[in-house]
Amino acid sequence: MDNTTFPDVVELNVGGKLMTTLLATLTKDPESMLAAMFSGRHVISKDKDGRFFIDCDGNLFEYILNFLRFGTLPPKEKALEIYDVAVYFNLQPLVCSLKISREVQYRRGIQEMKNSLDLQEYEKLKNDALGQQYKYFPRR
Repeated sequence: MDNTTFPDVVELNVGGKLMTTLLATLTKDPESMLAAMFSGRHVISKDKDGRFFIDCDGNLFEYILNFLRFGTLPPKEKALEIYDVAVYFNLQPLVCSLKISREVQYRRGIQEMKNSLDLQEYEKLKNDALGQQYKYFPRR
């Protein structure tokens, strides 16, 4: 057990992107990995300047912080990437909100189809679909 005491204002290095937020923001969802990380029960790496380091794409993590701060969802074109990050950090409110996005539903449907088929059957369906796509939209 580390028993680190965290300041109210936390300086972060998220994948090389520097950010500052409140400890209350990071621990807002008590079931999340972020709340566990900043509970004092775990050792968190620091960069050379003493900022807490989170190994994640900083551009995507901004959307995570904004969700925790304001409850805002990412733009539709980022939904799939943010969904993966939200699953990783176990941010269930965000995961549940993003599950309704068309992009996430599509990927989940593909995964369910893949799980229900054997590998050869799945590969045949995938190749048939790609063949149809390239028939109408040839590669350049």
